[in-house]
Amino acid sequence: MLKITILLLGLFSMLGCGDQPTDEICPNAEIYTLSDFTGLDGCGWMLIQGDQSYEVINLNEHYDGFEEGQEVEVELMPRQDMASICMAGIISEIVCKK
Repeated sequence: MLKITILLLGLFSMLGCGDQPTDEICPNAEIYTLSDFTGLDGCGWMLIQGDQSYEVINLNEHYDGFEEGQEVEVELMPRQDMASICMAGIISEIVCKK
């Protein structure tokens, strides 16, 4: 009986934390625009904000399809420890998305 109680308590505690508002999950998210850079050697889809472009290393993990001009709201972390042959923007990683 004790094992069942512990199992149920663990299950309910995991299920109780599932629905958090996205504002709390990703408070520093900013709006970026998707842009197709596949015409440039070694480039793919990139995020644009103002005059700055961002080469996002994990964009495919967060989005299935891309559309030119589509707006996304994500928090990016610059990855200065990486290099790219694209060289058209700041290499970044999506930390979270709304």
